[in-house]
Amino acid sequence: MHDRSFIADWYAELGDKRTETVTFYRYLRDGRVSRTRTFAEFDRGARHVAGHLRELAEPGETVILAYPQGLEFIEALLACMYLRLVAVPVPTPDLDPRAFARVVRIVDDTEARFVLTDEATSDSLATWRSIVGPGGAALEVVASDVFAAAKTYTGEPLSTPDDVAVLQYTSGSTSAPKGVMVTQRNIADNVAKIRGVITSSPADFGVSWIPHFHDMGLIGLLLHPLGTGFSTAYMSAKDFVRVPRRWLELMTEHRATLTVSPNFGYELAAKRVGSTGGLDLSTLRAALNGAEPVRAGTMELMRERFAPVGFDPIAWVPCYGMAEATLLITGCPSETMPTVRSFDLDRLATEGIACPVRATEPARILVSVGPIDEHEVIIARVADHTPAPEGVVGEIWARNASVARGYRGDDELTATTFHAYTADGRGPFLRTGDLGFALAGELYVTGRLKDILVINGRNVDAIDIEGAALECVPWATGAAAFAFTGDDRAEQAVLTVELFNAGTGPVGLTDLAAEVSAHVNGQHQLGALGVVFAEFGALPRTTSGKVRRAEARTKWLTGALPVLHENTAAADIRLRGAQLLSASATS
Repeated sequence: MHDRSFIADWYAELGDKRTETVTFYRYLRDGRVSRTRTFAEFDRGARHVAGHLRELAEPGETVILAYPQGLEFIEALLACMYLRLVAVPVPTPDLDPRAFARVVRIVDDTEARFVLTDEATSDSLATWRSIVGPGGAALEVVASDVFAAAKTYTGEPLSTPDDVAVLQYTSGSTSAPKGVMVTQRNIADNVAKIRGVITSSPADFGVSWIPHFHDMGLIGLLLHPLGTGFSTAYMSAKDFVRVPRRWLELMTEHRATLTVSPNFGYELAAKRVGSTGGLDLSTLRAALNGAEPVRAGTMELMRERFAPVGFDPIAWVPCYGMAEATLLITGCPSETMPTVRSFDLDRLATEGIACPVRATEPARILVSVGPIDEHEVIIARVADHTPAPEGVVGEIWARNASVARGYRGDDELTATTFHAYTADGRGPFLRTGDLGFALAGELYVTGRLKDILVINGRNVDAIDIEGAALECVPWATGAAAFAFTGDDRAEQAVLTVELFNAGTGPVGLTDLAAEVSAHVNGQHQLGALGVVFAEFGALPRTTSGKVRRAEARTKWLTGALPVLHENTAAADIRLRGAQLLSASATS
């Protein structure tokens, strides 16, 4: 167990690193970059903010941080850590149209009294000043980059290892966002865990487009490089989606050694980047892939597209984690080829058993997300919480010093999620809600409990249906699969596929829908499959890019999803769904 706080570790190293330069570049759309900072300058900037902050808040209070990626956010976060304040990173309105509603909920949850931001962003937060907290006072918006220069905090960090450092709100891809209480000890342990998996050092250089308010961005490529001492370049998530090539250009420009992204980010780059001229990815030694299922097809697509410009598949670092465990739970060691295996799809779907597949049978291809330490990670049977044998699917449970304290203000859910015990009394464990199995000492993730669809007596993961569609339609940029239960209680599957440049495909959309249905049914035997093609950017996503299936389902049923085409099965399902929605609304 890590016995120090992250901020104490960082502060202790200042004496050795006061003259070392760590550069955090913030790339803007017009190509301009931010400044260079030594560790001592970071310290001075944080102390300057803390000098003013200590007059606004008492230790233990919650402070909302709404910044674009850059130095001001880092200094505000460190200032909160110095003063034992709980930081809540949130998206700005330009990144998430639901940012206002999100902050309303956070204020209700935490009784936060003010938001820290920078002067350039403060005008866009004008409506936030109308938010009234439980105490009756309006939320105050404060720009930290225009604080007067006179005040500074001169003491040592007040935070202890067990103080909550960050309230990390989950992305809410399957439920309403929940505030995860991440302590100083959690962060220190997880940064050390990441460093151990990818052997990072001050000699590395990272490139990221993941927002700082997402656990992957905050821990993986902000606090990890800050705690390790290597430089990083950032671009905004909006700019990445608009021009994915820019991400690869930054890696080329800085001769980057590390990057991190959910699977869809790599897939988007492989599909959307046209010419690879001028790119050089030969220095990249660790490409972390997590936050959503890692697809073998994406790994192969990246190899095909970018091996000619130096991308080495040995750089892949498939990993598994979540905000409830600070970030990383398991990861494949860097510079080691990930394990990719094919399993009997039918036995996995009907029996939950991972068996080798025969050459003529449908296969499910899974990527290992790293070695499994049986003292930290176990597979528990969902029905009775007994340990599952090797190769048998169950819920992934974890316990280590990175597991967070729980959910703020929800003792019941905290007890259920963070204090689980096996049938033989081992625990407490974090119940991840994810399904998987252990095989030959490695962890394989098969899906999420909430995303399992029961179609024709088979347990089919939404991820697998979506993956089959993406295999069939190379110019698809996302998919969402969900089930609809009709008045006869029978479940039918609907698959929405988001298309990039829909008119450039080799066949019309009617024929393409038939091809998708045949391809998916060839793997999963779903019967009548509703196939919907949506415009590029139409599928609702979390701030980290995960598709919100439940919201996509609602938008499609209510006609709010921009649809390019839907097959007859989908049209019939939507008509029945609309009738049921209308009936329930009037009853």
